[in-house]
Amino acid sequence: MKNKDGITLVALVLAIIVIGVIIFTGVQYTKNYINNQKIEDTKATMLAIQGIITNISNKHTVDAENNILIGTKLEIENNTTEYIITEELKNALLSIENSNLYILSQEELNNEGIKDVSINNNEFYVVDYNSGEVFYSLGINGKYKLSEIQ
Repeated sequence: MKNKDGITLVALVLAIIVIGVIIFTGVQYTKNYINNQKIEDTKATMLAIQGIITNISNKHTVDAENNILIGTKLEIENNTTEYIITEELKNALLSIENSNLYILSQEELNNEGIKDVSINNNEFYVVDYNSGEVFYSLGINGKYKLSEIQ
């Protein structure tokens, strides 16, 4: 008679496959969750920036001498800033007529109460004071304007 103690090789392989599938599914879910949270954080930051630039623009309209627009003025065709404007971003910026574009620095965002935002020459925010539109340089799923991302 055979001794039936222990598990068979087939049962062991099946158990390993099931555990592998569970781990793979968990890792994929976690990656998607983290990516979605980054997108939501970026959208929240863009909404906060939009609120601030609307306030600044309104004050500037009333009293242009004492309420200057914050940021580094951006000329799309002749970019003299340290920031890298990709073709995709350039096309998105050109879609706004009569634009008044500025790039906001880390210090300017911090002064306006938006903290924990990373700004460098590749990742930055462009605002249009005329339309109140906010652009994110890296884009989200191929979209750069806040109004398209929402």
